[in-house]
Amino acid sequence: PVGMITSDEMILAGGKVGYASSFYLTTGQDYWSLSPYRFGYDGAYEFDVSNVGLVYGHYVYASYGLRPVVSLRPGTSVASGTGTVSDPFVID
Repeated sequence: PVGMITSDEMILAGGKVGYASSFYLTTGQDYWSLSPYRFGYDGAYEFDVSNVGLVYGHYVYASYGLRPVVSLRPGTSVASGTGTVSDPFVID
């Protein structure tokens, strides 16, 4: 199945809440997660990854992007590829 990344997955991937870190989900662009951060008097907040790798909750007003994730069954392996546009993963 294909879905949106969650804040738990962001943290498991090496992200740190509250300060910028360089990890492989840092893309140079802001994007939302599926996970709510909090609800306040002024509206909803969602977890996101910022352009510099900051994992935090921001008020939902900006036009951030989305990053799809694919869930693989246990035991699935990558047959080849590096995961780039020019050399995508090939899954067994």
